[in-house]
Amino acid sequence: MKFKLFETIEDPGVLPEASSGSLPLNMFSCGYATGSFWASFHLRALNIVLALLMILLALPVSLVIGLIIKFYDGGPIFYRGTRLGLCKTPFFMYKFRTLPVGTQRKLGDVLFSNKAMRLNPFASFLRDTRLDELPQLFNVLIGDMNFVGPRPIRPQLYETVYKTTPNYDLRFTVPPGLIGYAQLLTPHSAPKRLRALINNRYLNINRSFGGDIFIVLYTITALSKTALFKGSKLLYKHIVLDYILGRFSEKRNFNRLSPTGLILATCHCNGVYLDNTVVVDINEEYCKINTNHELQGKVELTFRKEIRRTCQSKNKIKKAYCVGEVFKTVQSDDKQWKYSYVLKYEATTQLNRYFIEKYILRKSIV
Repeated sequence: MKFKLFETIEDPGVLPEASSGSLPLNMFSCGYATGSFWASFHLRALNIVLALLMILLALPVSLVIGLIIKFYDGGPIFYRGTRLGLCKTPFFMYKFRTLPVGTQRKLGDVLFSNKAMRLNPFASFLRDTRLDELPQLFNVLIGDMNFVGPRPIRPQLYETVYKTTPNYDLRFTVPPGLIGYAQLLTPHSAPKRLRALINNRYLNINRSFGGDIFIVLYTITALSKTALFKGSKLLYKHIVLDYILGRFSEKRNFNRLSPTGLILATCHCNGVYLDNTVVVDINEEYCKINTNHELQGKVELTFRKEIRRTCQSKNKIKKAYCVGEVFKTVQSDDKQWKYSYVLKYEATTQLNRYFIEKYILRKSIV
């Protein structure tokens, strides 16, 4: 049997035309004070040195990831797909493969979502910690990408996004980045319009090489903490419990998350608004709530969470509106509540889904 290292995806269809001369191309990356030869040289040198250093440091981790991917289904270790870079120039971007072989061809121009395709626990871990992006260090090394900049986009997806997103083409005036501004601040589910606004905001700021190094180090620190927490949980549940002890831990499609801080909810059931409801745990599809009110059938649900602002005297309240239904009634483990329910819920809009994943499920890096 032939060993296949890469799953190569070349997006079909006509590639978009290169950016016109009307866009203010900045070949030295966005926001730098000068566009001199030395600015270009220093930026390229920074990318090469950091990429080589991180490739060497990440080599043991990359070997382990590759072996586990091969162990799960025997398919290719890496994914290689077409992306648009500076001036919409296409290039191959590399990742560790997290989707089953052939999924990209089936999805076409449809955005990937956790609900569209169930991932195995290790693939979910790679995506949540962004460890699947490690092979893009080679894209940085060969000059396709910078460390910091807007994330590269698939040609097919570009055709569905740019027509409805103002000034979307501004992202092509700079090289794409391994660390995207929007991806640093928002979860995967963030609306493309919101991400474009964040990217365009950072295109105009006066950046520095020291600032880029800070972003890289901050991202590594944040993701290392996430990888340590999620990795230990994955090791305990799916290695110790399942394979060693044979106890077979829970087989949910999504892991439950106990929210940090108090998350209150208001339910609208049978024409009556019911307050004093607390969210006990939650994942992308279900939530468990404690309440003193009896619920039946379909409900309208509003999550409320107070966000602490260190630089402001007043904290901010974030709300997410959902619709759902009672999935089952469970025994309450807290005597101060009469009822405990598991609800299957769905956010009413993409923006509400973003609020849930950003502030409740905590899926963004920062």
